[in-house]
Amino acid sequence: MLRFVRAPDGVLTPDLAGKLPGEALWLGCRAALVATLAEKEGRTDLVDMVDGLLRARLRSTLGLAKKAGDVVTGFAKVEAALLRGELSVLLAAADGAADGRQKLAHKARRDGVAIVDILTSDELGMALGRPNVIHAGATNAGWATHILKEGARLTAFLSGSNGLDRSEDA
Repeated sequence: MLRFVRAPDGVLTPDLAGKLPGEALWLGCRAALVATLAEKEGRTDLVDMVDGLLRARLRSTLGLAKKAGDVVTGFAKVEAALLRGELSVLLAAADGAADGRQKLAHKARRDGVAIVDILTSDELGMALGRPNVIHAGATNAGWATHILKEGARLTAFLSGSNGLDRSEDA
């Protein structure tokens, strides 16, 4: 669900953290629903704004997990963490090469590790402070829960799915 509130100037504002004061309008987490609301409100920027905010929340969560020391990056490190059973969630760049993504995704699925593959390599790199991140993973179950929640919200918004492991070539 997405929460919106009216700003003092009357403008409908997304409140993804659910902390802004005021009467809330709740809407299903789907771009099509936000587009309908945007049309009624005369806000052509609302869909892009919500998309950007959802992406920022996921990147922020990844960045905090990285600062806590609970994220590994790079194919070899992610693969090793998977083999040791240390990975709680696999992050795969949406624009990464299919062969590398498939190798790690197969191992992750075999071990019951969830996959989030909605961000691009640039977005993953921005979140994790490294250029061109294709493969990453969270090693802490607490952070994995937050990453999965934000990844699911973004994926649901964009595609109507549950946000987890949405394709066989993850």
